[in-house]
Amino acid sequence: MIQRIQSGYLLLAALLLLLLFFVPTASFVMYEGGVAHEIGILPFGVTDGNGLESTLIPTIYYGILTALTMLLLLVVIFLFKRRLLQMRLVISGMVLQLGIAGYVAYYVYKAYSVVDALRAAASDAVTPVSMSPVCVVPLVTLILSYLAFRGIVRDEMLIRSLDRIR
Repeated sequence: MIQRIQSGYLLLAALLLLLLFFVPTASFVMYEGGVAHEIGILPFGVTDGNGLESTLIPTIYYGILTALTMLLLLVVIFLFKRRLLQMRLVISGMVLQLGIAGYVAYYVYKAYSVVDALRAAASDAVTPVSMSPVCVVPLVTLILSYLAFRGIVRDEMLIRSLDRIR
């Protein structure tokens, strides 16, 4: 199970998706009354630097998709005896990871538009949006899932070739 390389790829992909819940994908600083508030975009909401939830940009669908994809990757690890189902679920996970990448791009774009609107209203009381390296996590998990898929296909081909010998 875990000694197979594809299980390691899937576990690493799930752990990287877990990272999305704790590190903001994009952030900016807003000044109100001389007090700086760092605002970061997380999967289940936009947070203030003090841990307070803000409703500038609702991100609930991004959070649900990320949690669903992470759970799917963890479940796929334990389906090692049913390789065909495992392959289908990895492909489904890859589609969901493309959706996560789309949500990340959308929310970063949305953060830019919010910053522009706040900057116009508050005359430069907002810093530019700073991107986090976490923005590339969905693409890295997509690559890891592809590598896991290739490993599962190799296992299936090996089993089928051994069946022919019998």
